[in-house]
Amino acid sequence: MKHYLIIGYALVCLLVGATQVAAQATDYKYNVEIEAGALDFTRNDVRNPGDTGTQFKFNALNATGPAAYFRLYAEAKVSKRNTLRFLYAPLQVSGTGTLPTRTFFENANFQPNVPTKGIYEFNNYRVTWRYTLKESERWKIQLGAGALIRDAKIELQQGTLRVADPDLGVVPIAAFTAQLNATPRTHLIFDFEGLGASQGRALDGAAKINYDLTKRFYVGAGVRVLDGGADVQSVYNFARIRYGFATLGVRF
Repeated sequence: MKHYLIIGYALVCLLVGATQVAAQATDYKYNVEIEAGALDFTRNDVRNPGDTGTQFKFNALNATGPAAYFRLYAEAKVSKRNTLRFLYAPLQVSGTGTLPTRTFFENANFQPNVPTKGIYEFNNYRVTWRYTLKESERWKIQLGAGALIRDAKIELQQGTLRVADPDLGVVPIAAFTAQLNATPRTHLIFDFEGLGASQGRALDGAAKINYDLTKRFYVGAGVRVLDGGADVQSVYNFARIRYGFATLGVRF
């Protein structure tokens, strides 16, 4: 329910912002954008604990999608070349299936060929700083860095047995955005946030097209891939998610 309240509040903000006095699109100070669409998992491998657990594929539990999702972005220009971006991105899928073998997960054994419910959450919150390297009539190039806060959970339920492994942590990320203004109203955008290391990675890239309905109000559509995971003593989990989405945004 709280997700729907957040969406409703954001839509009200977008509509109110769209009715304000018009300004040039390049002169905006704040930008709010809602992204919504469908996602599915092409990979989701789990082993918990990472060194002693039994590895299994989450798709055996039919928890792969397609599923609806949304994201909420907010940007603030703090100077001509410096921008702060904030992201709220909840994600949860669930399903019921059977495990192919006896599976040791967290601190319990789950039996094969017994109905098992799986819940996978990866809510993440990000703040990034971007520096504008180039801005012209045709191109806008930004480079920056920030932090990703992950609020994740993997849970298995089998009869009365219910085991969850929550994970809360912060990781650094790099940021890059390239925008080509194909026409004064049409913008082709590649956007990336992420970083990789020997212990794991978080890579989030999108290709989209935005169209300015007015100098403030715009819509868009695109595709996204999120790939990441960790291979440490406490957990092994690597997932890859595909997204198709539409966007609605306002500058003010």
